[in-house]
Amino acid sequence: MAQKNRKQQIRKELKKKDAELNKEKETEKQEDVLILGNEEYPEIETFENIDEELDLDQKVEFQTEAKPVKEGLFSKVKKMFSRDNKVLKVLSDKADLVLEKEGEMKKLTDDQFPVYTQQLKDRIANGETLDDVLVEAFALAREAARRVLGLHAFKVQIMGAVALHQGDIAEMKTGEGKTLTSILPAYLNALSGEGVHIVTVNDYLARLGCEEMGRIHEFLGLKVGVVLNSMDKDERRAAYECDITYVTNGEIYKYMTEE
Repeated sequence: MAQKNRKQQIRKELKKKDAELNKEKETEKQEDVLILGNEEYPEIETFENIDEELDLDQKVEFQTEAKPVKEGLFSKVKKMFSRDNKVLKVLSDKADLVLEKEGEMKKLTDDQFPVYTQQLKDRIANGETLDDVLVEAFALAREAARRVLGLHAFKVQIMGAVALHQGDIAEMKTGEGKTLTSILPAYLNALSGEGVHIVTVNDYLARLGCEEMGRIHEFLGLKVGVVLNSMDKDERRAAYECDITYVTNGEIYKYMTEE
């Protein structure tokens, strides 16, 4: 009997707690509520007839404490795209500056391209950063690609090149010009004299990149090499000493893990 009474008491306590919890939830749902003493009144849109609606002799207290608002999925997605749009705006503006120099670069003779490259190298050696010369370097390499291979980088490819230089990932589908896009940041970063690696997945693509795209960099006055699986250590060393080196991911792994 005592056990039965205990169960009933527990059930009553649980119901009481559920009722209190539901009451709290209902209170949280209400917005813009005026609290007058112990009574609640709905929001009044105007104060023209407030004396008819309320007893003004009572002390009026307003709820001014801010309640935490949960951020919904839509809000999060909106913020995400807002950030992406800002990034795209920066890339777009930089690409426009590169395009503005197209006329200037077209006036150069073929012999002036390696001279211009050396001037950019000297400026970097004297304290300027890669970002300082990015627009000129990209415009120069873009014109070189047009003269050597007849390939003219579009604005979206220039934007992708800027993203790569900034250390970001530029996702491009098949046929959208990934190889041509890589020419611009590779050239720019090679101006520092520290060497650039363009990594591919197999020897065929590494050789192809060196033989075709390498012509553009050589036209600009840079030295280009390739590392193949069949090469000995001396040949590999010579290739790694070039301004730009085409190499496979497997070769890089082998190089990094050798003792």
